[in-house]
Amino acid sequence: MIDAIRRGTDPARCVSRHLERPDRPVRVVAFGKASARMMDAALQAFESWDVEVRDALCVTVPGVEAPSGGRTLVAD
Repeated sequence: MIDAIRRGTDPARCVSRHLERPDRPVRVVAFGKASARMMDAALQAFESWDVEVRDALCVTVPGVEAPSGGRTLVAD
């Protein structure tokens, strides 16, 4: 299951979608200028529900601070 986090996405909604299908691994992808903040919020939301995130990828642009968790890809 990949939860693509875009601007305006509520991280709690991603968690609730996962809880409907708990058998699928969680992979989070965030992208855009606010991706680092969104990635951190999503990872915190999953952690608060004790849900393991299999993989996390943040796709961002140069000059944006990387999130504290997951991998970061900077698009140029």
